[in-house]
Amino acid sequence: MATVRWRGGAKPTFQIQTYAFAGTWETDDLVRIQIGRKRMADITGGSATVATVIDTIVTAFNLLSTTIYPEFATITASRSSNSLVLTADDPGDGTSVPFTCTVTPLEANGGAADAQTIEGAGAATTGTTATAPAGPNFWSTAQNWDGDAVPVAADDVVIENTDDNILYGLDANTIALTTLTIPASSTGTIGLPEQNESGYPEYRELSLKIRPGILTIGAGPGGGSSRVKINKGTVAAATMRIYGSGSPAESGVPAILLQGAHASDVLDLLKGSVGLAFSAGESANLSGGFRVGHLGNPSGDVSLVCGSGLTVAAVTISGGTIEFNSNITTLTMTDGDVTLRGTATLGTAVIDGGTLRYNTSGTLGTALSIGGGGKVDFTQDMRAKTVTPVIQLFEGAALDDGFGVVVYTAGFKLNRCLLSDTKINVGNNRTCTVA
Repeated sequence: MATVRWRGGAKPTFQIQTYAFAGTWETDDLVRIQIGRKRMADITGGSATVATVIDTIVTAFNLLSTTIYPEFATITASRSSNSLVLTADDPGDGTSVPFTCTVTPLEANGGAADAQTIEGAGAATTGTTATAPAGPNFWSTAQNWDGDAVPVAADDVVIENTDDNILYGLDANTIALTTLTIPASSTGTIGLPEQNESGYPEYRELSLKIRPGILTIGAGPGGGSSRVKINKGTVAAATMRIYGSGSPAESGVPAILLQGAHASDVLDLLKGSVGLAFSAGESANLSGGFRVGHLGNPSGDVSLVCGSGLTVAAVTISGGTIEFNSNITTLTMTDGDVTLRGTATLGTAVIDGGTLRYNTSGTLGTALSIGGGGKVDFTQDMRAKTVTPVIQLFEGAALDDGFGVVVYTAGFKLNRCLLSDTKINVGNNRTCTVA
């Protein structure tokens, strides 16, 4: 419909959440308050008067240790009539940070409430949003976009020439964009780390949930972003192109993290630090096409980690350092360094160049061809493994099974070369039959 550009700079608005107390309260009734994985000790109001119960909660909440309860430390509790009011503090840096807090009425024994209610019910509630959070780091804040409107379906979205971080209001999972373009001139981060900088597991949305038809990251001049986390969902297919990234913001975590599984998704990766279905429980599906290349440096342009939640049919690789923790139907390599880990299986492998490190106990089951520039290394993982097909060897082919961990079901075939033209090591005390 329109090209919408990020401009940032929205005025911060601090979240206010209210929780209306009603019903009949007994002096030993409890209130439980939880943020993320942390909850404060259940509070006894000590009174049948609602206002007194809330005042007791307010005092306890505001006296919490900022070290033990960092999730609560940026929120101030107060009372307005018969409502508990939680207000996000102003961090003083021109930003605003949202929160989600559940408040639950309970009986003295921790059981379900009987006659006392919060927000009209006896169950956990997130309360009523009296003031919605907004600010310069919110995707969902209209003032951060030219035209003062958050992107909608069919828009072309561009985030460029900015160092703004987009951290909150990230759930736009129903929005099907035509394109989402994040050039290398965008050096701000998108999404949150799994560990909050205050020392607790992050409970807010970690990734931008959006459905781009075409996703382009890292093209053009600029340093690129150190963190881009996108969950494209499962509803629609995306064509994804990655030309580069910044250095990762977190040690051991790739700069660009993608998830969202649709059987027609396509990825072309030319440069950058990337993770696919990187974290536990995430999924991705690149059955539509998966190609890894380079922009002039086959050994250093790409660093890629593929989690066990990745589904992939065929992958073509001409460079990069790549780790797979998932099964591969067909692997074609002309360069690069690929490692299979865990119990991943491999169907057909054509290794014309580069190195395949088979650090998995999974079977290589359909076909294996090793060309003159290729190497298959079985020496780094000492678990037994099986290679089912006849291994096709060409002049210069290398295979290292120096510890003899592989069972070769069908042996080797020399193609237009002598055994001496190859570099084959199957370990000591092996029996070879020549046919």
